[in-house]
Amino acid sequence: MSELHLLGTGGYHPSDTRHTACFMLPEDGVILDAGTSFFRVRDRIATSSINIFLTHVHLDHCQGLTYINDVLRGKGIERITVHGKQTHLNAVGEKLFDQYLFPVPFEHELRPIAQETTVGDWTIRWMLQPDHPGTSLAYRFDGPATSFAYVSDTNADPDNEEKVAFVRGVKLMLHECYFTDGFEEAATTTGHSCSSAVGAFARNAGIDHLLLIHPSPVVGQDILTTIERQVSAFVPDTRYANDLEVVEF
Repeated sequence: MSELHLLGTGGYHPSDTRHTACFMLPEDGVILDAGTSFFRVRDRIATSSINIFLTHVHLDHCQGLTYINDVLRGKGIERITVHGKQTHLNAVGEKLFDQYLFPVPFEHELRPIAQETTVGDWTIRWMLQPDHPGTSLAYRFDGPATSFAYVSDTNADPDNEEKVAFVRGVKLMLHECYFTDGFEEAATTTGHSCSSAVGAFARNAGIDHLLLIHPSPVVGQDILTTIERQVSAFVPDTRYANDLEVVEF
């Protein structure tokens, strides 16, 4: 089994219960996104190299890169590679680390994402999500005995067979769900997802274990419970992920 550490599961901005996106496979030195929870990486470092895979570079997914000097200092890290779409990486190097926003240049490798990347026993592939402003990448990780998909910041489309096929059959899927049903227009405008669309998408992909991520930071537990119920009508084993959980899959 593999362990996925959920360091930050929220969207947009931190709340009292969630930081923004960051997920880690400590034994493999793999990190998905670098939101405000990136500071939690420090206590989980177990490798001499770190590979960070960015879905996109809206601040709730990348601002933690500015913490990297403190987070990794003294940890014996020999190599840090940030993988992502070229235009996203350009924004990191030229804008996020512009001297007017941050005083220290980013001195690690920004590597345009290959269509297929290998880290340890994982084969990592990605698929473009053009419905999110600025575009986003969905990731699929396949290992010898398990697999998972990370799909954040997208407008779920259960009728898009290409997207469905990309995640079909993974053992675990993390998928964003920002809105309840009834907010489809807002979801389309912002490039996010409503609950029943996420549920139908996961059902069509044959997903048995679904963790919802990236909820709105301003809604209460009653709304999150409603979303869980709406999605569970399609995939019974569904719930919202929580910060600091460790998920075995």
